[in-house]
Amino acid sequence: MSQLPDVHARADVRGIALAEVGVRGVAAQITLDGWLGSELPVAATCALYASLPADRRAGHLSRFGEALGALCEHPLSASHLCEAAGDLARRLEADRAGLRLEFSQLVPRAAPVSGAVGMTRIDCAIAAQWHTGAVEFWQEVSTLVQTVCPCSKEMAARGAHNQRCRVTARVQSVGGLAQQELIALLEAGGSAQVYPVLKRMDEKLLTERAYDHPAFVEDVVRDLAIALSRQAHALRYRVEAQSQESIHPHDAYALAEGP
Repeated sequence: MSQLPDVHARADVRGIALAEVGVRGVAAQITLDGWLGSELPVAATCALYASLPADRRAGHLSRFGEALGALCEHPLSASHLCEAAGDLARRLEADRAGLRLEFSQLVPRAAPVSGAVGMTRIDCAIAAQWHTGAVEFWQEVSTLVQTVCPCSKEMAARGAHNQRCRVTARVQSVGGLAQQELIALLEAGGSAQVYPVLKRMDEKLLTERAYDHPAFVEDVVRDLAIALSRQAHALRYRVEAQSQESIHPHDAYALAEGP
């Protein structure tokens, strides 16, 4: 049988290198280990990419699938994901390559007074990038808190408007930060936490707690930036708060980045 033509590897004469080519939205069953504290099987949505030199027409998409398949064979730690980024660069003969895995965790939450338990969904992602021998590892956590508007509290004779606020942190580290500690840090960043199941005594406590700790999105982001900067193993961070305003048809948000 004659050898099949490799159209991807043919020369391109337009002289434009591509920063990333790859695949997105790939479903995979991954077992996460190490920095999560224990083995955790999750259904992940994956993206894989590599740089493409100017003289090559296209990337070999099957090689991304092969790299992901190899990654799914064993429990995945931060170091394994970093190794996979380097392996992907070698497979694609690229000077830059990376992977991003998005998944959700269901975390039990007990109400503060009654102890009623429900499940809270935490949106997460982990990513690694290899670039000419250097590797970066990132993890991302996104959850909800409650905020009470300080301006509304100051002006109004009765009450203050409050809302849900989504807080998201993206942190670069060497071996990954403890996931549960990062979640707890974010959930402590608003006026009060939110819970899936509340009795009346819980609702009273949380309403009063939030009213006693009003916070703009700017306050939430600044406090979280300080807390993340104190994490011993964190190299860089990006933290964002987006408030689903209850008296406006739009959201308010703030973002900070730091070393």
